[in-house]
Amino acid sequence: MPHITFLTHGTRGDVEPLLALALRLKRGGYGVRFAGPVDFKGWIEGFGLPYHPLGSHSVKEMLHEPEAQGLLGFHPFRIWRSLRYFQDLFREILVEGLSSVPLETDLIVAHASMMAASDVAEAADVPVFFLSPVPFAPTSETPNLLIPFSLGPLNRLSYLPLRFGRLFFSSCYHELRRRLGLPRRSGFAKPFQSEGADAPLLHLYSPALLPPPADWPPHARVCGYAFLDEGEDGVREDLLDDWQGDWQPDADLSAFLEAGPAPVYIGFGSMVPVDAAALAELVQEAVQRAGVRAVIAAGWAGLGPGGESHSSAAGDIHFLKEAPHHQLFPLCAAVVHHGGAGTTAAGLRAGRPSLICPFGFDQPFWGRVVHGAGLGPKPQPVTKLTAETLAAGIKALVSEPGYRLKAGRIAEKIATEDGIGAVLELINEKTGGP
Repeated sequence: MPHITFLTHGTRGDVEPLLALALRLKRGGYGVRFAGPVDFKGWIEGFGLPYHPLGSHSVKEMLHEPEAQGLLGFHPFRIWRSLRYFQDLFREILVEGLSSVPLETDLIVAHASMMAASDVAEAADVPVFFLSPVPFAPTSETPNLLIPFSLGPLNRLSYLPLRFGRLFFSSCYHELRRRLGLPRRSGFAKPFQSEGADAPLLHLYSPALLPPPADWPPHARVCGYAFLDEGEDGVREDLLDDWQGDWQPDADLSAFLEAGPAPVYIGFGSMVPVDAAALAELVQEAVQRAGVRAVIAAGWAGLGPGGESHSSAAGDIHFLKEAPHHQLFPLCAAVVHHGGAGTTAAGLRAGRPSLICPFGFDQPFWGRVVHGAGLGPKPQPVTKLTAETLAAGIKALVSEPGYRLKAGRIAEKIATEDGIGAVLELINEKTGGP
């Protein structure tokens, strides 16, 4: 029986697509091991997967640190301090975590942010596949996703920081390779290599939303979204209890939904604002100004009153701790969120218009993509958010019929895709199948 090791780190949006694939592979007869952040240990083990921790730091706790806030907000005078902080954290993940991953495996599947997976694969003498929720492969058609405007003929050059990503963390890479019994490797070494050639770089988003550029090489592909509950060989029937696969609105939420028009969902997932209380107050004021009903999810920020599901005294807002997006979003009229890849995918899959309020990382990119495709208003960065601008955005979100029409069309296309199946087919080709 072939064995596959998964390597990932980050928030739920970084873990869930790989977990979806791991579970499909397990049911298909593969042996699977999952290495990831400590935040999701119980979740991963709850699905019956062997788990290996990558470091001891909680991602949730890390996002509350001032250093992380500096990097999220791209504050110029705090970025260097933030990078130094992440270098220490990266050392723990890379050197301590990856060097202790068992090497008895036949294939490594890694999140594209884990470029050191190629070093682990080299030590194990096995191939590696990289999965990315965002476009990672260089192209002359568009710039690096962090750049909000075209550079024309210089677009391809904007990907050079990715090529030289090993340089800043070179001491960590050198130590990892030493522990793995490998020779030193240049900090200028090309990323995403396996067995001396380009490793498969598989992008987990819909080609209907972002078609692959014409100049991408054969090893870079767009496969489609990977949803945890999807597919006839999926995991809904017997593995989703711990993931709320059998979730139903409780009595309070059901009463709220039945009391009026479909609400707007508002939540910022794993993001942690500098002042969560102020953001919660701003959101509630915006809802009142917009004259809509809303479901506000607490998320890691603790947005709004914590605890159990309940409605506001005015009856226009319902607060909840969490709920599975694939079941909650279809009950809503539209979604307002941070623009993480996973939440963006869930909103599009549900056919709901989206207003994205990005914090940082890839979120401004998804905000531009969603707006550019006519699926929602212009994104509003959370650092510039006001009750007035958010209310105006929400009004446009629910009143512009074109947003809902185009969102419904993209949802129809996404429903025909099988991102997990596309990746699984390539893995079967590489391993010969279970």
